[in-house]
Amino acid sequence: MSDSNNAARRGDAGLAFIFAGIVVGLAIIAFVVFSNGGIGTPDGPEVSVDIDLPRMELPGPPKMPTQPQVVPLEARLREPAPALTGVNRSHPVR
Repeated sequence: MSDSNNAARRGDAGLAFIFAGIVVGLAIIAFVVFSNGGIGTPDGPEVSVDIDLPRMELPGPPKMPTQPQVVPLEARLREPAPALTGVNRSHPVR
């Protein structure tokens, strides 16, 4: 009969341990819920971010290149240079 009393005590200790874990878990959850998210956060610097981007303008049409200046041709062509005489071009100069 003493064996049955020991078995019951071991079962009660395990059940009490599980019940205590549930109570502690519920206490932590209640603390977080009722304190608005847990322990307060320190006040930091205020950050202001401007996300308005400047409006993009479409580029205009490309500009046409300017025409080159036309230089008028001379009315008269130059005379060709006179032929060199007395020079032998078949042999290199030594």
